[in-house]
Amino acid sequence: MKHLKVWLTSLCFSLFVITLTNNQAHAVVPEESTFFSTAFVEEGSIYNTNSDGDLWPSAWSNDDYLYLANGDGWGWTNQGWQDIVFNRITSGHPDSRNLVGNRISAGMGKVWNSSTCPDGTATYNRKPTGLTSRGGTLWMAVQDLNRCPGAKFYGPTFNDAPNATILKSTDKGVTWTYNNTSPMFSNNVFTTIIFLDWGKDGVDNDPNSTIDDYIYAYGMDYNWRDSFSNTVPDPTKLYLARILATDNVQDLSKWQFWTGGLSGGAESWSAFGSIASKKPVLQDDSRAYSNTNAGFPGGDIKDMTKISQGSVTYNRALNRFIYLSWTEYTFEFYEAPAPWGPWKKFLSKDLGPYNSPWTTAKNGGYTTVMPSKYISADGKRMWFNANTFEGPVNNYKFSLRQLFVTPYNASLTPNNAKSSTNNLAVSGENKTPIAKASFHQGNPWALNDGVKNVNADDWNGEAKTESYWGYTWGRPYNMNKVVYTTGNSFPDGGWFGSGVKVQVRQNFNWVDVAGLSATPDYPSDGTSAPYKTYTFNFDDTWGDGVRIIGTPGGTANFTTISELEVYYSDRYTSTATDTFDGSLAGAWTWSAPLAGPTNSFVNGNFRMSLPNTTSYDNWTSVDNSPKLTRTDMGAGDWTIETKLNLFTYSANTNFHTGLTVKFGPNNYFIWGQLKGNGLEFSRSGYPALGVVANYTDPSVFLRMRKVGQRYYVDYKANAGDPWNNVSSDYYPHASPISVGVMSKTWSNVNLTTDFDYFTVSK
Repeated sequence: MKHLKVWLTSLCFSLFVITLTNNQAHAVVPEESTFFSTAFVEEGSIYNTNSDGDLWPSAWSNDDYLYLANGDGWGWTNQGWQDIVFNRITSGHPDSRNLVGNRISAGMGKVWNSSTCPDGTATYNRKPTGLTSRGGTLWMAVQDLNRCPGAKFYGPTFNDAPNATILKSTDKGVTWTYNNTSPMFSNNVFTTIIFLDWGKDGVDNDPNSTIDDYIYAYGMDYNWRDSFSNTVPDPTKLYLARILATDNVQDLSKWQFWTGGLSGGAESWSAFGSIASKKPVLQDDSRAYSNTNAGFPGGDIKDMTKISQGSVTYNRALNRFIYLSWTEYTFEFYEAPAPWGPWKKFLSKDLGPYNSPWTTAKNGGYTTVMPSKYISADGKRMWFNANTFEGPVNNYKFSLRQLFVTPYNASLTPNNAKSSTNNLAVSGENKTPIAKASFHQGNPWALNDGVKNVNADDWNGEAKTESYWGYTWGRPYNMNKVVYTTGNSFPDGGWFGSGVKVQVRQNFNWVDVAGLSATPDYPSDGTSAPYKTYTFNFDDTWGDGVRIIGTPGGTANFTTISELEVYYSDRYTSTATDTFDGSLAGAWTWSAPLAGPTNSFVNGNFRMSLPNTTSYDNWTSVDNSPKLTRTDMGAGDWTIETKLNLFTYSANTNFHTGLTVKFGPNNYFIWGQLKGNGLEFSRSGYPALGVVANYTDPSVFLRMRKVGQRYYVDYKANAGDPWNNVSSDYYPHASPISVGVMSKTWSNVNLTTDFDYFTVSK
């Protein structure tokens, strides 16, 4: 189908966005699936067969042949062009790239609308949309589709489908019969029909239920995809009908339509022939490429709905129904446990706009048809067709690529040991690279190929507010480090402008990691590239996915990458914990420059007591605060941690108590309880570096991390909670001399602080 694209004028586009925004609360978007832990689609078609045409609805019949119909071409053997051709594949398999077939018939069916275009040619021609086999009989759905010439991207071509009917063949496509007095479906209602592909002649049906007694047909109103000219409303709903396989499929009075809504569940069907009662089994009101920037290719379409003519196929090995849809720039894939749902989105694969540009290695397409005959025995690998002829790409054939999936297994738990060399981006089971948008260069495996001077980026002309790079796996892993190497540098983007962080996927939720640090500091501007490496360390965690995510910078709203490594590293070589059970270990030094403060051991705590006879301050010109310190933290990275409890204090009085780091005389970091009503991170004589206001609990866990020359402070209220990062400070001016705990007062305050333990990891 040499089809054209239509994109709206800027005025119409602006009006549409306003309408969508004002009605956003009414938009229906399907849930995200939790059935697959990974899903990956090849960037381009990798097997173009010796054929000509598009659409390719297919059926695996009882003679073990795959039958296909195509539009606008000569089909499998060159016997002249036709708007509709029927073919048979007689041998071979896509795995071996050796499919052999032949053309059986052409020109079947009837154009129901007799109107003409302004140039006097017929307004509509015939297009096959669906095909099925049952008991050796073939049934093919054929629609009228607009073909009137017009300005490219603005004409009426392929933008409405008013009629459709079902053709029948009992001799494997040599001849076809149908009611030639009127179409079965008209007025743009249920006129794009896709038959459920159950497998070979329907043998994949459930033998233990009546579900296998029926032929199922999915239908769309208005058009076979987004109506780029807005001649008719854009389809956003997929409907379902059934008919007993023993009945006359060409008799609409024998059909029943789904009335149960979007939630699946108990079956609910209309009275026979009551098409007006139909309810969608799937609705997706979201749109692709609805928010583009000034760099979007001016001649390309945008703002497209996602429900289109593709295929619905039963994957017997996985016991799942899979609907492959598309917008051309994106593939939109859904799954369900039953023909009627509930349908959930499991993949949205972005290939970028036509002039991004598409190449023979990276391209999208339309009519995503997945024959059940070419599903692997374990169900995890599926071949499907996608057609296009835009730009330098000519996939105007039965043109195949693969979908790879890994079903989610909730019983798996992370069991990988710490290793500074085991890169999970390479060794992880069913590793799958992921990105927010397209892999612009069509090179997703550049992320883990070990080459750190080849650019990948996610430029696609969208005004993205989020960009990410990462992996999903077929099982969960422990991890605590991501090493990100940027790609090339560009004047209009290629970096994270703000909010860069690391997330892990746990139970299908993306969760921010705790204790995140970056070495060196990530600059959040163009100086982050080209090909510079940043190490992001974080607390030990787990997940079956990881990603670095943030807001893309630059006017073109994109980021770059060359490599992304993932580790569960043994970051510290030693850890020492003092539980303060009765005596100080040799590493400690108690210091009380001014008489009065005392220390003791009480119920497994180190108790530091300051009387209210004077102040015990620490500031730029004074150092009278008591401290317990040690110097064995080493010169590299380290972490110190304690649990603090205020035993005697008065709220809103002048004290500060917690972890400390000494850099020199009267030059300390202190991180801890401030005045009994908050937490503060500060340095002697300087304003606060980080604050947690209104923290009134007398007990708190405190942590400070040195990463390079940056110091991070974290807290949590309970032992089992994740650490909360409050702030950090880059301090390259001096090296730490000692670490420990400190209490200070700057008026006469009675203060007793208990420290439950102290841990230093280095």
